Parts: sequence; C-alpha cells; structure tokens
Amino acid sequence: MRSPALVAEEMRQLKYEFGAERLWFADDIFGLRPKWVCQLADEVQKLDAAIPFKMQSPRGLDDARYRAGLAACRMCGGLDGC
Repeated sequence: MRSPALVAEEMRQLKYEFGAERLWFADDIFGLRPKWVCQLADEVQKLDAAIPFKMQSPRGLDDARYRAGLAACRMCGGLDGC
C-alpha cells in the first residue's frame, strides 16, 4: 500500500504543476481504510493539495468504518460535492 504522504505529494504535483481540477481514485477499498484516509487528509492539508475527487466504493456498504472513511475523504477535498 502506498503511503498517504506520497499520495498527497502526487496530488500537490497534479494540482500545481499540471493544473488538475478533479481526480478519480480507482481503488475498491479506498473508503474502507479510514485511518489511512485520515492520514491522507492531514498530509493533503499540510501541502495545500486538496483537489475534488471521486472514488470507487462497494455498492450497499453502510457500516461505521465506511462512514468514517467517507468523512475523512470530505476532509481532503474528496467526493466531488457529495
């Protein structure tokens, strides 16, 4: 698994060096790792690297761990207006 710091740095590069306005994370378990997503949110804030993004998520999943992951996604600019 890639570190949150590395992903946040790549988001910063995409935002400032390439002008990215939106991202898509193709990771089936992205929202199921709330601790990792919270760490990503912290790193994204440090680097001012927030970019609206969407992600894959399993259909019909609604447990506390998944909801915590979604809340953390919103903290780092994700879910593209959700």
